[in-house]
Amino acid sequence: LATCPDKTYRDASRAVALAEKALALVENPTPWLLDTLAVAHAGAGAYDKAIEYENQALAMATNPVQKEYYQEMLTVFDKRRPLSDERASLLQKRIFR
Repeated sequence: LATCPDKTYRDASRAVALAEKALALVENPTPWLLDTLAVAHAGAGAYDKAIEYENQALAMATNPVQKEYYQEMLTVFDKRRPLSDERASLLQKRIFR
């Protein structure tokens, strides 16, 4: 919802609500879940929250490839510009080869 290529279906506030609900349902959040919440917040323009959750994901990550991805996402969020679908796709292709 936060990064859907079709803007008709993009709904950042719903993405945040669903990611927060998912987080509340698990006892031990995963870095992927925290990253999902971070991306949703970035999509909603809440970059400070996006950075907060992405830092948590980075701190929990044990895989060097994951860490690199989360660090790249922090760089994107720090610029406080909307997370484009293209940028997210490029990051995933480059890092998750």
